[in-house]
Amino acid sequence: MIKTSQIMNYENHVIYEFLIDMFLKQFNVTREHLLNYKYQTTMPYKKSHISVQQSITNLVPNILIEFVSEYGNQRIVSIYALEKKGPSKTLVTLTEEGFSDKKALDLNYKLFSFPVLNFSAKKKLKTRLYQINQLLSSKESGGNV
Repeated sequence: MIKTSQIMNYENHVIYEFLIDMFLKQFNVTREHLLNYKYQTTMPYKKSHISVQQSITNLVPNILIEFVSEYGNQRIVSIYALEKKGPSKTLVTLTEEGFSDKKALDLNYKLFSFPVLNFSAKKKLKTRLYQINQLLSSKESGGNV
């Protein structure tokens, strides 16, 4: 499991609603249908594209959003956890864990969860949190998100 956190200067409900809106736009679905909705997309892989199914599998209002991406026999679980740390301060923790039915791929996911080997994956998660914080800031100052 790869994990990173960032304090954001927003109430947890503001961050939660921002993330929910982000998924609603991506999936093009209403709030009532978001939980467990199966969104189909493709992503580039080597010189072609692979089919990916994404879904929100757990929602705890203002506290947690669990997001799953599945392709082939691989599964990536991403969790946004929100913890209030004071007035207009929330600790946002993003964790990501990969699984596969194939032993070699599953072992690869487990190996890359070790601190020495997960630098680039952790950097990707930190960048995602940084971008969310920047988008919230832009939205707060009247910019389009």
